[in-house]
Amino acid sequence: MKEPLPACPGLSDSFEPSLKLFESTYREPTGDENSLEKLVDDMLKKREDDKLSKETILWSGLYSYAKYGKLNPFTNRITEEEMRKITFAELTGKMKKLFNYPQRIYYYGPLGEEEVLALLNQYHKTPSVPEAVPAAIEYKEKETKGREVYVVDYDMTQAEIIMLSKGEKFNNGDVPIAALFNEYFGGGMGSIVFQDLRESKALAYSTFSSYSLPREKDMSNYTIAYIGTQADKLSDAMREMNLLLKKMPESQVIFDNSKNAIVKQVQTERVTGSGILGSFENAKRLGRDYDIRKDIYSKVPDYTLSDLKKFHDERFASRNYDVLVLGDINKLDMETLKKYGDVKVLTLKDVFGY
Repeated sequence: MKEPLPACPGLSDSFEPSLKLFESTYREPTGDENSLEKLVDDMLKKREDDKLSKETILWSGLYSYAKYGKLNPFTNRITEEEMRKITFAELTGKMKKLFNYPQRIYYYGPLGEEEVLALLNQYHKTPSVPEAVPAAIEYKEKETKGREVYVVDYDMTQAEIIMLSKGEKFNNGDVPIAALFNEYFGGGMGSIVFQDLRESKALAYSTFSSYSLPREKDMSNYTIAYIGTQADKLSDAMREMNLLLKKMPESQVIFDNSKNAIVKQVQTERVTGSGILGSFENAKRLGRDYDIRKDIYSKVPDYTLSDLKKFHDERFASRNYDVLVLGDINKLDMETLKKYGDVKVLTLKDVFGY
């Protein structure tokens, strides 16, 4: 996380005492070496539990490895040795400095601006000149060459496969058509991918495909296709998914249903309460100063099936794909995987960093 997000939710009547408690928690944290040791033990236990989770292995560990390489946001973490060495005083010292850095404060509630500012000025003391924020590590996204197949061995009868391709840098202009395309092509039970691979051909127990947009404007879009299938169906499932990625089936019925679903979603969805602040912050990260749903609502009704085909041709069919596989290597068809690129078997230590 580049920006910590401490929050103080609660009843409006208790706002002032809650704010006082919130401030004291960060400025005068309590505890001792024994409580820190228990915290470290709990964190290390969770790390080991994560290595048993298929979802964490595939969508956090292996996915990050494929996007960035060995050093990535998921593997770059403090080691057990470093955790054991840090003292309570060192850790709480970092907490006490948190509010010395530049910050944005959001408030949602019934109090007026002057009342909130008065309470913040009374309890939330900050330096007149904030400290410089330490530089964040910038992780470089790998170019997708389409010749890499990453496999992690896991004892199960199924196989889970992701086909992944790095795309263009984020552009707000892509959001409306991406929303419609995802609904049509691979985003739900009525989509092309689901209907073809699961309902029609029974090759997957779970499947989807999407044009995935990032959370920050300087990051790239990604084309993603996922298949959860039986290990003995891997060859057929991958072949059929690859055909869908190369040529998009056209269905006017599914297209019309997708347009209606997107428009109805915008009409009925409400961003309320503190969610308004979160929506504003997310828009800011993506270089917007307005609600992107306005663009979606105004543009989606005018798109044609030809527009989606053009989008698919440019963003899906023309791409190279790396392949990520989670499954029992004794049950996986390794010869099939070799057809998609150079197979590299990774250990849990490779993808977790510990």
